[in-house]
Amino acid sequence: MRKSSSFVRVSIAAGLCAMSLSLVGCMSGADSRHAEFLGNPTPDLQTFALNQAEIDNRSAITLDTNGRRFNHEINKLFFMDRPMRGGYPIPY
Repeated sequence: MRKSSSFVRVSIAAGLCAMSLSLVGCMSGADSRHAEFLGNPTPDLQTFALNQAEIDNRSAITLDTNGRRFNHEINKLFFMDRPMRGGYPIPY
């Protein structure tokens, strides 16, 4: 009985030493990188998924599309999108 209790104590001590050594290995040398990451985990992103260049591109495309659609709607409003449909021939 005495041999088994000493074996249990030695195995518990060895297990605790192995756990403490494995935890220490993760902390060495990475403190500055870890602090830098915690300060800004997504350095290039301005929103959840886009950086500033992508935001600018999307804004430019949206403004261009809205401007062209507005011009198209104004032309339709003033009946400038097609010639008048009368009873005479159209030259083109």
